Formats: sequence, structure tokens, C-alpha cells
Amino acid sequence: MICEQMHEEASDAHHCLFCENPVGQSSKPEHILLDALGGRKTTKWAVCSSCNQTFGGTIDKVLPEQIRVQRNMFQMRSGSGDAPPGLLQVTAASGNVNFTSDGTPRPARSKPFTATPREQGGWDLSFNVESAEQLRKYVPHAAAAMGMSEDELWAQLEGQEASLQTGYVGPVHSTLSCGGEEAIRSMVKSSLVLLATVTGTTALRGPAFTAAQSFVVEGSAHFVEHNTAMDGRQLPSPTYEKLVDAHGPMFNLIYVKSDGQGRTLAYFHLINLFSWQMVLASTGGPVNIEIALASNPLDPAQWDDEVASKAPLAFDWLESPDYTDGVETTLQRFSKILELYQELSLKRVARSLITSVLDDYYTKGESIENDERGKAAIEALSSKLTTALMQVPTKKNLVLSRSETIGKPPTDAKPGTTNK
Repeated sequence: MICEQMHEEASDAHHCLFCENPVGQSSKPEHILLDALGGRKTTKWAVCSSCNQTFGGTIDKVLPEQIRVQRNMFQMRSGSGDAPPGLLQVTAASGNVNFTSDGTPRPARSKPFTATPREQGGWDLSFNVESAEQLRKYVPHAAAAMGMSEDELWAQLEGQEASLQTGYVGPVHSTLSCGGEEAIRSMVKSSLVLLATVTGTTALRGPAFTAAQSFVVEGSAHFVEHNTAMDGRQLPSPTYEKLVDAHGPMFNLIYVKSDGQGRTLAYFHLINLFSWQMVLASTGGPVNIEIALASNPLDPAQWDDEVASKAPLAFDWLESPDYTDGVETTLQRFSKILELYQELSLKRVARSLITSVLDDYYTKGESIENDERGKAAIEALSSKLTTALMQVPTKKNLVLSRSETIGKPPTDAKPGTTNK
């Protein structure tokens, strides 16, 4: 976690934006862009610890959850370094699939083994596991379920045939939806907190921002209808190109700007797919203020809170959101992001297979030589890469052993089944 010193910490910013509690060095750091979205910039001078905890358990959970699939797909770590979330029961062509936090697909299954008694005596035992290690882990549980010792069960399993199968998930189906009142409350909060880093909180606690503050705390359908709008437009050139160059093709952006009458607008742009314009104050706010925070969700260390001077947006542009005319632009950005996912996922698969195969032949630090071992390693790697990239299902027969490794499946393997 990185905590930045705010511009107004030494002046009048002593009370929470959303209640009467004091704020300062003893306050819990508030992430301006949510930590779960890769945000690293924090302040102790805008939101008290109590409100921080309340929002963290309510509205600040909604927006990250809405892009949970994208966070897993693109391996977006949090600002504080936490792993991406896993996914459960995702619908795919091959059936329901779980994705681990590192993006690895695993067939969704209810039990690692089933033990069914036969009418004539004895048992039908089936394991559905992904490695020899998992098999050994569940053998004691299966033995207990059948009322025998682990040694007795291994005596029957030893030498039995098993199959190791590699399959592929196929197309994955998910609904892409972002927004709603609770998510927008979190966006408005982030925008007000960012603004407070320039003005302090006292300037934002007057009547001009009452509606926005109340909306964050309590919600309001009226505020959503009259003070917010989805915006599908492409950011104007050269601002867009500068942001992509500095923060990647899926950049995040929070931009707040006011005019000479104190009309204050916020623009919240998430992973270069979703955008909202929000009116924080119709009039009467601090005049001619401009501040922005941009970040790279694929690399949270890349962020900039001085981006307004480097990639400025005109007030007239911020004033004119348009969702309908921007639908085609949004679809084009989504198509490019899918292309990016294909590129990144292929690299991850290749890297994982290379590591897995070389670990079977070499210890860390060894060089690959042009000898029999090196040739075998390259041959195995070529075979696995070709099979994985072409998504060819494979099946390998194995013999169970309590003491010897029977091999680990590739990262996208479907569990094999052993039967007694």
C-alpha cells in the first residue's frame, strides 16, 4: 500500500467528507481508486476510519464484483498486491468450470471421490482428482468412508490402472454488466475524495456538494437520474493516445474539473470499457479546479495523479456525455480487449508449460545442453505446446503407486478417473 501526502493536509481539511468525525494522521488510509481495482494512491485527510469501514463493506464491494470476470481473466492484482479473485460455476462449452485465482480452469465437481456399496458386498470406488498428490491426499478419506485402513485400501489400489486426461474448456459464457446505484455511489465517493486532495474537505462540505455527499451516504434514484450519465464516447485525441501509452490499453481514469461558476463534473473511466459522467455540484463549488488520477490495472505500480496536465480534457467535452452514439465505440474497445486477452493467455499457457516441462528434466540453475536429456526436454515441450495451442484432448494410461509419482497434468487438465 502506498500512502501519498495530500496537498492540503496542513490546512483546513480536518473533518470527514461524509460525517462530523475528524480526519488526519490517525485515520485509516482511504484508497481514491479502490484497492480492488488496483488503486494505490491513498489519503487520510478525506474519509474517517468509520466511514471508510462502512463504505468498504457496502458500496465499495459492488464495482469490483461487477468486473470480477475481467479481473480474473487479465490477472488484475489489487493495489496492495492481493491475488485476483477466483470464479466459481462459470458456464463453458465443456460444462461448468471454476477458475482459480491464477486463472487456471478446473472442471467444477462436487466430490473428489465417491464410494458406493455393492448389494453383494464390496465397494465401487471412483476418484476424480488432478494429480498423484491429490490422489494420495484423498485415499485416507476414502478408506475411512469404507471402514478400512489406509494400508488396506492402498493394497487394493496398488497396480490398478488410471487415466490422465487433458481437455479444454471451450467458449466461456458470462454477462458483462457494470453500473447501478451502489456502484455509482462508490464512483462519486472516489471523485469527491480525489477533489478533496486539492481543496481540502471544508470547501466540499457546503451546500454545493450536499446532494453528492448525501447520495454517497444514503443513495438516491433522483441523483442517479439527474446527476449521472453513462458515456460511451471515445476520449478525444490526443488525450486517449497519451493515456494508452502511459497506462496501457485497459487504463482507469478519474477526472474532476470545475468551471468559473464552480460547476463541478467528474468522469470515471473503468478498464477502458465503461464510463460515467457525474455532476458533483451544479454551481457554487471551488472554481477552475482540475485534477485527475490514471492507472494501469494490469500493472498497479503504473499510476499518475498529475495526469490532468499531461492529458487534459475540455470542460465542454465533460459536459456532454453520450451513451447511445458511443455503443459502437464501446464494442470496438471490447473487441480489442478480447484480442489482448487472447495474446496474454497464450503467453501464460506457454510460460506455464515451459516451466512445468523443464522442472521435470532440470533443477533450478541448470543449463539446457544439446545432449540426450536436452533433446528429450525440447521434444516433450514441443509436443505439449503444440497440443495445448491446438487444444487437442489427450489421454494417458497410468499405473497407481503409493510411493511413486504418476505425473502431474497440464494446468488446463480435466481430472482423470480411477475405478476399483
